[in-house]
Amino acid sequence: MRQKVLALSLIALVLAGGFVLSARPTAAQGTTLRVVVPGGTVSGAQGFDVQVRVEGATNLGAFEFDVVYDPQVISLERFTPSRLLGTPANCDPNATRCVLSLGPLSPGNGRKSVGAYTYGTGAGPTGNGTLVTLRFTPIKPGSSQIQLEKALVTDTDANPTVPTTVGGSVTVGSASYHFWLPVLRR
Repeated sequence: MRQKVLALSLIALVLAGGFVLSARPTAAQGTTLRVVVPGGTVSGAQGFDVQVRVEGATNLGAFEFDVVYDPQVISLERFTPSRLLGTPANCDPNATRCVLSLGPLSPGNGRKSVGAYTYGTGAGPTGNGTLVTLRFTPIKPGSSQIQLEKALVTDTDANPTVPTTVGGSVTVGSASYHFWLPVLRR
């Protein structure tokens, strides 16, 4: 009798363990967030855009991450979620998925937190695409890494997953200004 109780307990533990292990979030496993910087040297005279692409998303519902960069070289001014997640303005959640931005917040020099979440009808995006565009302003000539840290993505049921992140590097050139002077003739 004692062996039967032990055997049944062992089977129950194995089944319970299987349910617990299978309850891990799977919606975004294998997801990568990749920083895509402009090719070559960017001008120090004007702002530039950097894209963050998502790869391998499944039913994506939200994201957040810290953008880390050299504040002596560049400054993150703003970010704009793409329409990949949903409609950003004048959205009817009864008809489509809507997206709201979070941030950018400044937890420290050279680090800003950004994110967005969705709500409404329908599934989130699956596959690859541009997730967000980051707008930087050059501060002075030099090079800066742009890394994503503390990244988190969720599916539309709010199951979180930590994605793989791939950073990039940007080189800022000197600001060159052209002045056109009038030609004077006598």
